[in-house]
Amino acid sequence: STIGKNGFHISQRVSEFNKTVCHYAEQTFAKLKKTAAYSAKFNEKAKNKCHE
Repeated sequence: STIGKNGFHISQRVSEFNKTVCHYAEQTFAKLKKTAAYSAKFNEKAKNKCHE
């Protein structure tokens, strides 16, 4: 059905978007290594969100 295909397409788009966001977050946190404690705390949150 069209709805099924659209639903799958949308979830695929969301998945790609999430991967992009996670990749960007990882790069950003890599740049924030100066503030290791801050970075580690938020990197943990990002990992949890990225690998739900």
